[in-house]
Amino acid sequence: MEDLDYTISPHLSDLLDEEDEELEQSRREQNEKEWMALCRIAGKYILMYYKQYLFKEPCRTSRRSGYIFIQEILQGNETRCYENFWLKKEVFVDPSKDLNEKYGLKSTRGMSIHEMLGMFLMTCAHGAEKHMIQDIFQHLGEMVHRHFHSVLKAVSKLATDIIKPHLNYNAGVGAHKPCNERYLPFFKDCIEALDGTHVKARLPQGQQIPYIGRKGYPTQNILVAVNFNMCFTFAWVGWEGAAHDSHIFGEVLRRSEPNFPHPLKNKYYLVDAGYSQMKGYMAPYKGDNVRYHLPDFRRGAISA
Repeated sequence: MEDLDYTISPHLSDLLDEEDEELEQSRREQNEKEWMALCRIAGKYILMYYKQYLFKEPCRTSRRSGYIFIQEILQGNETRCYENFWLKKEVFVDPSKDLNEKYGLKSTRGMSIHEMLGMFLMTCAHGAEKHMIQDIFQHLGEMVHRHFHSVLKAVSKLATDIIKPHLNYNAGVGAHKPCNERYLPFFKDCIEALDGTHVKARLPQGQQIPYIGRKGYPTQNILVAVNFNMCFTFAWVGWEGAAHDSHIFGEVLRRSEPNFPHPLKNKYYLVDAGYSQMKGYMAPYKGDNVRYHLPDFRRGAISA
């Protein structure tokens, strides 16, 4: 049997070489396109990094600094101070001194105590966002955050000293004594009034539901006691808005941590209709025609 000749003709060899060259050229063009795309993406991110971290465009460039803003308010009309901070000027200045001298709040090279307190009060009074405080006081977000918590820490210490009952609150003397003598025949042994109040709360999206109560938005239910001089003597905060007043009150009576000033002997607190009638806590009479809520008085309901 004759051997087969497997040699490739010169014409076919040229065709194969041309196909290999075209394939190699196509591969090179594809690699160049991919390389150019990678270069464009890398250049874009390098430019973003340069603008954000190396060549930052100044943001807080207003000529009216936080210090100037505070001075304008403290030296200006009384109404402006109240509108911004919900405090009169003398009430704004006096706590600043106490926070500095008694509770460790210190000014820094870049911020005065009045500025710190102003940022804190504006945030609490109006629920202002951090970026709004940054723009008004011309400070960085990190500085606003840090000094807000410095003031909060000092105010918390202040609160423990002022939100407390008189030492002799059960003896019928001291700051709890009714300032209007006409109430004495009826409330001679009454210490204070006890009730719950709702304060708007801002929470992360996933934690809002337990705090949504009858008002339809997230709130904290805060149990407070107020004496006859309209001064808070007890406050327990942090409860969900959906929590009932009687449940919170039961926890106050059961626990020792809140350090609640219990009534002694024949003394008592006034409580509203949401609480149980018990010794030391007088609730309104729950009759059919007794006026209790303000709408009842506006409608002129007839009492029994």
